[in-house]
Amino acid sequence: MTLTSSRFWRGAWYGLLGTIAMTIVMFIFQAAKLIPEPVYLTVIARIISPSHELSTGGMMAALPFHLLYGSLWGGLATITSLEMNWWKGLVLGFGMWLIMLAFVVPFTADYGFALVYNPAIWVSTLLMHLVYGLTVGGLAGRHEPLEAHATSLS
Repeated sequence: MTLTSSRFWRGAWYGLLGTIAMTIVMFIFQAAKLIPEPVYLTVIARIISPSHELSTGGMMAALPFHLLYGSLWGGLATITSLEMNWWKGLVLGFGMWLIMLAFVVPFTADYGFALVYNPAIWVSTLLMHLVYGLTVGGLAGRHEPLEAHATSLS
């Protein structure tokens, strides 16, 4: 396995762990009544099946997409950054939050309007994305020292 491929899969693993951490925070926010429902799963479920009533089955069908999306971005961030660290992870999380607002929320039709007008959802989704970024950046930075990359480039 090449170094790039190895780094991608390691980053994808960190992305999966970051997505799980983000999802745990999402359920904590929901239990504390800071958000009305699991936002990411609701958004993905409404994109998958916009004409149907939201159900537990739809939420469970959305979960693999949520986990795969986080894994993909973790892998891509790890191979495109020579040295991944916690602050680059924060930038990644913030960027993913902006992508969600600009490209994902508009596909949710009427639910998107509820998201836009609820400041608690804005803040909570930003915090969840920052948890994701800190997890990915922290794990990648801890397990991939710069010396390993310097020797592979020479």
